[in-house]
Amino acid sequence: GPQFVVPTVVHVHFGGDLLPIGALQVQAWLAQCNEDLRALGPQIAEVVPEFQDLIGDAGIELRLATRDEDGNCMSGIRYHYYDIGTEQPAILQNTLNTRGYLNIHVRAGNSFATYPGPVTNPYDPYDVIMISSGQASLGGHTLAHEVGHWFGLYHVWGTAPTTGACGDDYIADTPITAGSQLDCNLDQAECAAGVVENVQNFMDYSNCRLMFTQGQAAHMQSVANDASLVRNILFTEANLLATGITDPSSCPITAGMHYRATVGCGATTLSFRAMAEHALADSVRWTFAGGAPATSTDFAPWHVVPSDDKKKARLNLISHLLSSIPYKKLPREKIELPK
Repeated sequence: GPQFVVPTVVHVHFGGDLLPIGALQVQAWLAQCNEDLRALGPQIAEVVPEFQDLIGDAGIELRLATRDEDGNCMSGIRYHYYDIGTEQPAILQNTLNTRGYLNIHVRAGNSFATYPGPVTNPYDPYDVIMISSGQASLGGHTLAHEVGHWFGLYHVWGTAPTTGACGDDYIADTPITAGSQLDCNLDQAECAAGVVENVQNFMDYSNCRLMFTQGQAAHMQSVANDASLVRNILFTEANLLATGITDPSSCPITAGMHYRATVGCGATTLSFRAMAEHALADSVRWTFAGGAPATSTDFAPWHVVPSDDKKKARLNLISHLLSSIPYKKLPREKIELPK
């Protein structure tokens, strides 16, 4: 199992034409990140031979918190509506204590993360990870990259803001590199003759990121273990209990949806997103009255209807809560029917 479990809250900001990522999508996205952090994904076999022996397991898992700061039950996924025409997403107002939770905000904008500071610094309400709505919708490895930063890793080319010049990230087993820019040259050796660069590293900008090195994993673990840094507070017994990690809470699920309408000449296309709070969903089922198809289990379905016909979509989220309800099979007497 993981050595470090991070109490995590995912805040999804949405409104108007900006659709939220659905609850099932958030869970799948976190599961992908946890595979990346633990080097457990099947794609790890695609790492080039030069770096197979250097693949690192960070021993870190992001786990959705089940209690907020006041001890109230939650699922760890929170949805925040705002008017995208006149407002900005309320990041500060919705962030939970950053020394007790990893807050991941999904909203329109660039992705970035803060670096860990000393516990002697003033409390920083902006010590969070920001993820672009578009990158979150596509999944991929962006979250693992930002978690790397949040645990103190630089880009593989160092502290320069963009790629282009050879640089050092101060990790012994990552070669000096200029980095990649959304490409994947597995033979790249631009900074030292004959030394292949680790373009498949999560801390690069390549489009084939697959791994952390053992040196990077050790650095993240040292940050987690260092009592002088703020990340260490996350893993205290008191915090894991308060955030509902060691004693998970359970409460009824709250379902919701958001849709975007695209009006055409003869028909309107409706794009839907399923949202769930307070408890985790394990599946989703949509019913479209008179629709074709009439039902869907897609987390993000779309449906075309005539512009002059009003349709209702019914969202029915099936929660793991159902399986946790005590059930006892009662004996029944055999019924003898009259002949």
